[in-house]
Amino acid sequence: MELAPWLHIAHGCLAAAYHCAGDQVRSSELARQFDRPDGLNFGHAIYYAVAGETDAMFDALEGAYQRRDLHLLSVQQVACFDPTATIRVSKSCCNE
Repeated sequence: MELAPWLHIAHGCLAAAYHCAGDQVRSSELARQFDRPDGLNFGHAIYYAVAGETDAMFDALEGAYQRRDLHLLSVQQVACFDPTATIRVSKSCCNE
């Protein structure tokens, strides 16, 4: 599958969607294709958050910050980044 090259968060969001749908094989395959560490972005942070990979999530958020990624402005609206969530991070994005 070829994703829209103009939407840089697409790979991470698709991997997160596969993970939430229960297809860990496909989500892991996409995650292995992420550019590291310089190419990590907000979409990758979403995947790592739903996958429960906290350290990788923070690395991706740092990469997004370094690039001044405009998607960071929505961080407060994305459930998997809610520190007050009472359910596991990997479930919070999937259940909305």
